Amino acid sequence: MSPNAPAAPERAGSVRHAAPPKASPGDDPALVAAAAAELKTMKKDLAAIFKRERARLEEAMVQREAFSPSHPMFSHPVSSRLARRLVWRAERGEGAPSVSFVWSEEGRPRTLSGDPYEPSPTDALRIAHPAELTPREIDGLRALLGTARPLFLQLDRLVRAISAPSARARC
Repeated sequence: MSPNAPAAPERAGSVRHAAPPKASPGDDPALVAAAAAELKTMKKDLAAIFKRERARLEEAMVQREAFSPSHPMFSHPVSSRLARRLVWRAERGEGAPSVSFVWSEEGRPRTLSGDPYEPSPTDALRIAHPAELTPREIDGLRALLGTARPLFLQLDRLVRAISAPSARARC
């Protein structure tokens, strides 16, 4: 499986193993071979899903796609782990400031200051683009993400500012 693929979801009280247990001498060799083949197929399928979802989420950032806080991605065992490797912005409506946050390993949003944040059901959650973040926010959010590997080039993405006259000339 790809080194960038997400780890398997964990259940409360479970122990995560790096690999399935070895076959015992009394195990049916045909069943062992079938289980190994099924595991290999599942790993291949998960790697393909990961690649597709990574591209989809990067495109969602570029296109400014909004998600509701109740979107299934945030509770799904695979996609929620991908969402935790991104910086998000909650747009809270007219006049209210946007809030930048990351999802903790426990699945709880944390703001730049590390405080818990509870998105309102009416918030529009977007994957933050570095063009909308200040250098201070980027540094703080990098620290919040810690050792998590970025899902794709997000905070370190090259951003070029376009002056107002240049922007008008392009229209």
